[in-house]
Amino acid sequence: MGSSDPKTLDSPSQLGRYRLVERIGRGAMGLVYRAQDEAMGREVAVKVLMPDLDDEPDIKARFLREAQAAARLSHPHIITIFDVGEDGDRFFIVMELLTGWTLKQFINRKVPITLERKLDLMMQ
Repeated sequence: MGSSDPKTLDSPSQLGRYRLVERIGRGAMGLVYRAQDEAMGREVAVKVLMPDLDDEPDIKARFLREAQAAARLSHPHIITIFDVGEDGDRFFIVMELLTGWTLKQFINRKVPITLERKLDLMMQ
């Protein structure tokens, strides 16, 4: 697709009403972008099914099941799913955008973490 730099935006730059701003991550099945929901005027995260998996019907079904399963959950430690869609041949999931440190970044900081805080993080 493009550069391996997560700050580099790979195509597409628009999916439905969502304008993709920058690539912020990558998972097993998709690329994750920071995006602007142009209808609601808010930032969101958009997970787009990898282009090389577009022709796999089982993968598409699994991708959509992931979105539906997550959308049924409501918990402070679970991302909120806002939308799921298809634009042309591209499947995508729109979810709450979280900012801050990844768990790896948090743990690798040079600041000591108390045992109580470590246990709290593990339980979450």
